[in-house]
Amino acid sequence: MGVIHKLEPEIIDFILARKNTETNLSCRQISGLIQDKFQVNVSKSSVNTVIKNAGLSMPIGRRHKKLRHKKILPAGVLMPIVQSPLVQTVQARPKEEIIAPGVQFMLLQAADYLITGNMNIGVILENGPDNFKDQLETLLRNALDKNRQARCIKLAFLDTEPIYIDSQLHTIWATPHIPYSFSLPAQNIKNRVIKINENNSTLTLFMTPGYDCPTKEFFECILGLNTPDKENIKLTLVNHRLEEIEHIPLSGNNPVYLSFGLWPWQFGAYRKINHTGEFKLLAYPPIQEKIYVADIEMQLSQPKINRTITLRGAALKTNLEEKTILTILTNAPKNEPAEKIAEAYLALWPNMAEGFRDYSRKTENFVYKPVGEDLFPPDKLPPGSSNDKDPKTLLRNYLELLDLFSSAYILPEEYRHKGFNANKEKFYDLKVVLSKNDGIHWATFQTPAGYAYTKDLEYACRRLNERFITLPNGNKLWFKIS
Repeated sequence: MGVIHKLEPEIIDFILARKNTETNLSCRQISGLIQDKFQVNVSKSSVNTVIKNAGLSMPIGRRHKKLRHKKILPAGVLMPIVQSPLVQTVQARPKEEIIAPGVQFMLLQAADYLITGNMNIGVILENGPDNFKDQLETLLRNALDKNRQARCIKLAFLDTEPIYIDSQLHTIWATPHIPYSFSLPAQNIKNRVIKINENNSTLTLFMTPGYDCPTKEFFECILGLNTPDKENIKLTLVNHRLEEIEHIPLSGNNPVYLSFGLWPWQFGAYRKINHTGEFKLLAYPPIQEKIYVADIEMQLSQPKINRTITLRGAALKTNLEEKTILTILTNAPKNEPAEKIAEAYLALWPNMAEGFRDYSRKTENFVYKPVGEDLFPPDKLPPGSSNDKDPKTLLRNYLELLDLFSSAYILPEEYRHKGFNANKEKFYDLKVVLSKNDGIHWATFQTPAGYAYTKDLEYACRRLNERFITLPNGNKLWFKIS
């Protein structure tokens, strides 16, 4: 075997990735691509040595057949999440139904869902080659157009200053200067808020703002939303530049109810417990640890505006002998038991203590080391996304768009600038088993022996479980590692 001199690992990865995906590329062509991408001169003999060492050389006299349109992507990528239930090759645990045993690119499929691409590429591929290029180009254009980033939701009520909620629904803010890492595509958060409004369901925030005392903005939000007169409520999406980009219409005559987490160390002098019921074990399969829940009624007071509100909810414990770890409060009508209030909250915020650590770290990083606006910049995709009609280029651009989103909002921060090929090798290529157990739909990553990125993948699973990714039947999909 030859010896490879002075080639950076990222260049070797680039060579192998291009040869894997485009087998007919010559060493001279790959050398030119390296020059364009890395501004480094690599001889065609060095490229050939890398390819030979990886066993990717093409045997003499044999040529790969040209790829048809429907074979451009690896099997399973961006196809509908729920595949045929007829394939049952994976050994199932009791009560477990295997829906699809070998789905790949699951992190990218999740990103596709969250940017509201909704796996339309899969539909295009299934429909055959007619107008394939035009459909694909239209899809990519639409994805870029509608994925303006919304930094926050601006709430304007009569006779009060505007208040803000970050797009990932962590909490309420007094200003729009919110960490960029709490952003989401505008279409995603708009659809979420409209769905909450149309279904008369509850806007569920991770936690109430403030430490020593409830904030004035928090009280104004509860009092302002809790009115049937929605003409007095204006919701507007705000981008990273603090520009208003889109209005969210509200309909119907029902109030918008609010639910949120309250930590034991918050508002000690401004909270009063009126009643706490008996703690009972919460039977909620997605949460692996034991959770005990009890009805609770609590008064919160805000001295600046001299207001007191009484809220009910659910107190949570992980051990009956220890103190409450989190209280979930809501101003919704008193027709739901504490168990249902807890389940509705945990369906969106299942990580609790770890979720708070992640929230605090991102907030502190933003305060002390501000991040620029380039977390997810679709406009910086490689050229050719609008004029180049080559399907491979269009697909590659869309995959890189999904990788940008995944790196910004799903994977740990250190992967933000690793690039598509590095993330693909570590995460995207992992196979996932889709299953149903006790009514819960699971996406279980299958990691190989000695897998070195388990903690990072666990982090990604926790962030995905906070985003409410749903199957076509409306059921939430939960992520975990085998």
